[in-house]
Amino acid sequence: MKDSAKGTVFLRPLGLDDADSLAKNASDPEIRRNMGPLGDFPYPYTRSHAMGFIEASGNALIDGTMLNFAVCLSKTGELIGSCGIRNIDNARKECDIGYWIGRRYWGIGYGRDAVEQLIGMAFYAMGMKTVRARVLQSNSRSLRLLRSMGFAKAAEPEQRTGSSAATVLMTLSSTTYAKHSGITSIRASHG
Repeated sequence: MKDSAKGTVFLRPLGLDDADSLAKNASDPEIRRNMGPLGDFPYPYTRSHAMGFIEASGNALIDGTMLNFAVCLSKTGELIGSCGIRNIDNARKECDIGYWIGRRYWGIGYGRDAVEQLIGMAFYAMGMKTVRARVLQSNSRSLRLLRSMGFAKAAEPEQRTGSSAATVLMTLSSTTYAKHSGITSIRASHG
C-alpha cells in the first residue's frame, strides 16, 4: 500500500493554459465510466472539451453558481485532476462536490486530500451545513473514500435521467464532520 498523500496536492482556479493537462488526464475510459453517467463528461476528452470546461468554470465563478479547481501536485504544480463545488444553495446552506483524479494517480491519497480541501472550503469559508456527493453505485473507490471521511448514504440508489447507471447520494453535515475530525465546532467567516 502506498503512503498517504495528505498535504501533497493543492487546489487552484483553472486557467486556459491547463487545457492540455486537463484533456490528457480526463481522456480515459475509466474516468468517463465513473463520471459520464453523473453529467456531461465526453470521451475521448479533447483539448476543445477542456477549453469549454475552463471557460464555463470562469463564468460560473463570476455568477457564484459553481467553483471548479485544478488539483495539482504540491511538489511540481502538475495538474492531475479537477474538483469543484456546485449546486450552491446559500439559503439552505447546502452544496454538492465532485472530483476526479487521473488514473495514474489513483490509490495514493490525492483524491482524499482534494476532497478534504473542498469540504473545508464548503464548511469553513462558505458556511455550508451539508455537503453532498453523488457517486455511481459501482464506484467502490469513491464510496469508500467518502465513507472514510464521515459521509453517509442519504438515499437509495436512483436512476439518473437518460442513464442506466444507479447512483448513490452521500451527505456529510458540518456537525458530523466536526465530530469525525475531532473539531469542537465549525464557524463560518460570514453569516
